[in-house]
Amino acid sequence: MNKSVVYLFVSVFFLFASCEYRLGENWVDLGKHPVDSILMGAQFNGFAYHPDEKAYIVENSGVASCELYLLAGFEAERMIVRLGEMEWESEGARCDFMLDVDRIPNGSYELSCEVFARMNDGTVAGQVGAEQYVEKRSWSLKIHARTESDLSLRHRVNEEGRAEISWEVDESLRDRFSHYRIEFTTVDGNTHATYVVQRADFDPCSYVDTHYAGEKGTYKVYLYFKSDADRPCSLGSLDLERAEPQVQVTYGKEDRVCLSWTYPYRSAVDVVYNGGVVAEKVTDGTVEFPLAGQETGVVELRFSPVDNWGYNTVNYTFTLENDPKK
Repeated sequence: MNKSVVYLFVSVFFLFASCEYRLGENWVDLGKHPVDSILMGAQFNGFAYHPDEKAYIVENSGVASCELYLLAGFEAERMIVRLGEMEWESEGARCDFMLDVDRIPNGSYELSCEVFARMNDGTVAGQVGAEQYVEKRSWSLKIHARTESDLSLRHRVNEEGRAEISWEVDESLRDRFSHYRIEFTTVDGNTHATYVVQRADFDPCSYVDTHYAGEKGTYKVYLYFKSDADRPCSLGSLDLERAEPQVQVTYGKEDRVCLSWTYPYRSAVDVVYNGGVVAEKVTDGTVEFPLAGQETGVVELRFSPVDNWGYNTVNYTFTLENDPKK
């Protein structure tokens, strides 16, 4: 055989062997998992996590989503969210799903997310999709759905000037009864705030609210059962408009003015005139203070519960003229 041909054959053989070795070396290095976890975190939207119960809690049907955050250099190909026997799958690092509490009995469940990912750092393994990662995480989720009703709560202002609400309940529920949950949600523009009271006595079927000072809002009462599998039921709701005081103005000597008012609820009042506080925690419905000398001034009456000062306030503002007799 010609020496040139032999030399060429040997050169090609070693060149091929060298390339194969380097390719194999790259594959071995990249085939090792560089980290124990590729997930930096996961975020669920549509329901809230309650640290005291160490679980997500769902009370109403609605659209929810799970969004994953992966380490740099990794890309999610698809993900699967599971809740009990239900399963939702999507491409990428976000999955939107619908939770219909009417199809899910109340109770505790495992909520899990499984992600299928690959490297996206431009390596050979990443380009050919040969290196894939599968990771699963799970959380506790509780369905605490409640049944609603069109029932109305009764309301009155009792002898002490307190807001009192009452409801009716079937006597047959007594043995299964756990507690009442009483909610009041204030409405101030686009802001909503809710405070909750739980009561473990089946009787009486009424509640006196010492927090209420006449603000606009909604009461709701639910009956909870001893068994978590029994869905709490609504005993009614009540919408209240903001209470308005009846104010009388009397002008006295030396540019002094006396304000008196009637109000349906027992309250303590801060009186503000032209931005300055002229009286605090007035409970007898009357106050006297000097005028500032202007033709008009702005008066603000800030109503708060007597026994829960600062818990909530109802503000009533009006313009006060200087003595019109002058």
